[in-house]
Amino acid sequence: MAVKIFTKQITSWETLPVLLDIGTVCCLLQCSEVTVVRHIKAGHFKGNKLGSAWRIDRDSVRAYFSGEVTDRVC
Repeated sequence: MAVKIFTKQITSWETLPVLLDIGTVCCLLQCSEVTVVRHIKAGHFKGNKLGSAWRIDRDSVRAYFSGEVTDRVC
């Protein structure tokens, strides 16, 4: 498993792409890919699998961080 390391500081959610790959979300949450997939399947994040790669909606991750997620987003 490759680990993506951010080389620049993220100053705003808007600087991130609208669809995040699983490695980026892992870095933001400081967790494993398995944990991110669990969050997607639990409905905390909006995510889709495209081929073998996951793409996660930036705004659903932001809502999770800000505590706005109270129910499933699916």
